[in-house]
Amino acid sequence: MERESAISKSAISKHETIVKPFLKDAFKEGAHRIKPKSLSEGQWLRQIMIGVVYNGSFPTLQDLADMCTLNKGYISSINKKFLIRLYNNLSPELQARYDLDEILVARKPWSQRSREKMSASMGGTSLKIKAQIEAGVTDREKISNNTGISRSIIRGLACTTLRGWGISC
Repeated sequence: MERESAISKSAISKHETIVKPFLKDAFKEGAHRIKPKSLSEGQWLRQIMIGVVYNGSFPTLQDLADMCTLNKGYISSINKKFLIRLYNNLSPELQARYDLDEILVARKPWSQRSREKMSASMGGTSLKIKAQIEAGVTDREKISNNTGISRSIIRGLACTTLRGWGISC
């Protein structure tokens, strides 16, 4: 599956318009050169490398975790700490231009594969509905009968999830 179709367009847009300009300005200002006192030089360099690779290019959390032989939760934690520490190193002028909460919320979106794995781990409701829609069944009553999923769940939570995946429900 191509990256563009695998990731929500609005999430890509937020990442492109919030996180990438923040990183560009932070590096231009030299915020990455200020090592946090609580970290060794090696720890800070690792955070910088993980943050730059993850936020600046293609890998998903899982791809980067596999490359670094770490779990994706740890990679996510390192990335979040990197963004916070980089923000804290900014001049007051740049801090005023960027909202840390927005930066953290606009982190890189999940790939379609990751979203489907998450759905599967939570019972696969959205995946079952997606399979029905891809098979040409669009009537919610029929989907409910075929899958055993209540119409209210189909109408609510599952359709919201599927819309995020780019599938009309």
